[in-house]
Amino acid sequence: MEIYYLQEGKYILEQSYMLQRDVEEEDYNAKTEISLKVFPHIKMCLEEIFEGVEIVY
Repeated sequence: MEIYYLQEGKYILEQSYMLQRDVEEEDYNAKTEISLKVFPHIKMCLEEIFEGVEIVY
């Protein structure tokens, strides 16, 4: 998942995430909370955002 923000007429990448669901992995991040600048009061964790998405490696 990538989050871009419009700055001076151009979209700039500010955040990038790859879901790692395996708790045993060092880079496990399914519980990482994401919020956007325009909606700071709304928070979702990566596992919620990717719920129902089949990940193919």
